[in-house]
Amino acid sequence: MRARRTLLQYVVPIVVGSALGCDNPASPRPSAALLPPLTGNITVAATTSGSNLDPDGYTATVDLLQSRSVPTNGSTTFGGLLLGVHVVQLSGVASNCSVNSSNPQTVTLIGSSATARFSVSCTATTGSLTVTTSTTGSNLDPDGYTVTVDGNQRAIGINASVTFAGLAAGNHAVQLNGVAQNCTVSGSNPRTVSTTGGSTTTSTFSVSCSAAATTGTLSVSNSTTGSSLDPDGYTVTVSGSAGTASRPMATNGTATFTAVPAGSYQVTLSGVAGNCTVTNANPQTVSVPASGTATTTFAVTCTTGTITISNTTTGSNLDPDGYAVIVTASDGTQEPATMATNGSVTGELSTGSYQVMLTPSSVAANCTVTSPNPQTANVPAGGTATITFNVSCSASTP
Repeated sequence: MRARRTLLQYVVPIVVGSALGCDNPASPRPSAALLPPLTGNITVAATTSGSNLDPDGYTATVDLLQSRSVPTNGSTTFGGLLLGVHVVQLSGVASNCSVNSSNPQTVTLIGSSATARFSVSCTATTGSLTVTTSTTGSNLDPDGYTVTVDGNQRAIGINASVTFAGLAAGNHAVQLNGVAQNCTVSGSNPRTVSTTGGSTTTSTFSVSCSAAATTGTLSVSNSTTGSSLDPDGYTVTVSGSAGTASRPMATNGTATFTAVPAGSYQVTLSGVAGNCTVTNANPQTVSVPASGTATTTFAVTCTTGTITISNTTTGSNLDPDGYAVIVTASDGTQEPATMATNGSVTGELSTGSYQVMLTPSSVAANCTVTSPNPQTANVPAGGTATITFNVSCSASTP
């Protein structure tokens, strides 16, 4: 109070004197050291609590003009600010953090300093997942299981728990592996589990086991490609210590053998058409697991070719109605065809050897086949075999 009265002793006369228009040079002038300051400092302080605090701190801005860094739990000072009202704002706050106090806030700088305080709270960005197994029944899995979360694998007992920490909030792929053949996991496996930041989620796999099985299933399929595929399919034969069994199998189909005693078997594909070839191993060796399914596939490729049969007929009184031909395959199958005099006929056949004959009954009485009849044609895969018959006709019937 004493200092204030002393200041007023100087300030009041000056103000009054100025108001009266007195500017006497002889009048005593006040000391500048006794005048109040025109500028001051504003300190911006941040207090942060919670989990996963913002690692790089924040940014404080005064009057949208000046900016300075503020530690997560610290302060910074803006100097040389004019006395009066100022606006202070805190920015650069991490997405998992929020400012609990007013932001921006108004600070009135009256004396030499003022403080703007900001309170920030942060929440955890990661969570945990506890995977639990519950196994019942008989012949329980002796060596336990493995559990995988987003590719990270850990061992787990048959009735145990394991926790994966530091997981980002959101969905995660969880799978239980290493389950014995006589045991079954109920529910989805793999499954999707959602975690929340700052908390622990639990997912339980229920496993039931039965007495060890002694039989399994064998599934045999074929993949047949190409042209002129085998129309009647194939025969699959399975033979082993338990005996021999056969099943028909359609082209591009599957044959299934059930209740097969566990063990090793030889699987053979037969009944393949002449223009088709098994391109992988035949027979194949397959191991059938107890209470499981073994699968094997035969790859078959079928090919065809083309045959062109023509005739060259010379002389007079040529046969007006052409000729008939018969194409006989190695298995005795016959394909009839007709062609005009001095004409030809073309057809698609499976690859292999054929006998081609110009039927005598279709040749006019005044005409004679002068070339070999029948002739042999070898039809290549993707190629063409050509057969030509020569016929000579006379003016009248011999």
